[in-house]
Amino acid sequence: MIFSIILTVIILIVAAGWDIKTGTIPNFITIPAVIAGLLLSVVYYGGFLGLKESFFGAGLGLLLLVIPFILGGIGGGDVKLMAAIGALNGWEFVLYAFLYSAVVGGIMAAAISLWNKKLGQVIFNILMQFTTGQFKIEEGEKSP
Repeated sequence: MIFSIILTVIILIVAAGWDIKTGTIPNFITIPAVIAGLLLSVVYYGGFLGLKESFFGAGLGLLLLVIPFILGGIGGGDVKLMAAIGALNGWEFVLYAFLYSAVVGGIMAAAISLWNKKLGQVIFNILMQFTTGQFKIEEGEKSP
């Protein structure tokens, strides 16, 4: 359904612009997007099956980002935006969107670390986490 893709792109552009400007993604962007996804799924996919697909996509979008949200890595608007993407496009689309976003985010983080000449420290911290379950404590910080 090309209309949901176009709507998703528009919503993402508006949300990204707002996020860059204010540091938040407001409910007046995400909530109508979820509602639009639910309604469009009923119209385009027909009744209960479409609604089920949309709810499952929204739920998966929420679940994929709940841990990063709890850990403080992202905000609630990001979580609701991923739910909106799922509601508009279904569970497969939101799963691929999440995976591609994770890969692009990892590449960007590595590039920024390289630019700041801190990639070695980042790799060391990741290896420490995997091998010991602990992050390196910086000088002056308290151990958790």
